Amino acid sequence: MLRFKVFTLVPDLISAYIESAMPLKRGIQKNLLEIQAVNFRDFSEDRHKKVDDTAYGGGPGMVIKPEPLIKAVETYQTPKTRIIFMDPKGQKLDHDLAKNLSREEEIFLICGKYEGIDQRVYDILGGEMISLGDFVMTGGELSALAVIDSTSRFIEGTMDSFESKDEESFSEGLLEYPHYTRPLVFREKKVPDVLLSGHHENIRQWKLKNSLKNTIKNRPELLKLLNLKDLETGFVKEIIKELYNGNKCRTINS
Repeated sequence: MLRFKVFTLVPDLISAYIESAMPLKRGIQKNLLEIQAVNFRDFSEDRHKKVDDTAYGGGPGMVIKPEPLIKAVETYQTPKTRIIFMDPKGQKLDHDLAKNLSREEEIFLICGKYEGIDQRVYDILGGEMISLGDFVMTGGELSALAVIDSTSRFIEGTMDSFESKDEESFSEGLLEYPHYTRPLVFREKKVPDVLLSGHHENIRQWKLKNSLKNTIKNRPELLKLLNLKDLETGFVKEIIKELYNGNKCRTINS
């Protein structure tokens, strides 16, 4: 079982998402996951349950006080706990990091608010920081949910078909190929014939080529991280010619 505890001031936001995310609900029902939202306001010793105060040295916004947050975390912490702060200064969440996290037994996700968290929380609790990207949000809850969702998909039994994750974007370093379902024709746009052929090798090659095409169009820098095989290299040349009239430099260096 992988246990998540989310330390937040808006626990209802976490609970609402979990209730609507079927893989998470399935994982909880099968005792593969445990997800708990902890309101660290409950650990405030202030009679008004205040958890923030003005910043020393001046500046805009309020700062989360160290006492209630540290007390909340230490109440539940065990030697196996991996502590993660949702913070824009942190390592960016990606496929490999999510897979790494899925091997843990217990993860604490700490959600900031207001202007930030008192530095002594980081100093005392240790841990690490994870970010969704180079931008700032009003709180860490959405980032925490992204960590839970992406990580849980690697735990066998949380998805309808465990194998399906192996064909998703980034599983092989490429973006995913397009998907189609009924109707066969919609607004004069038809499902590609190869997907109707029943020829498994042709379908596999179509998926590979279109994964490469999506990657070249949207994330060309990912190609530099791959060891392309002969078939894949041939597809790349075809795609570059198709998209950019042979302007290889524009594709790879963009």
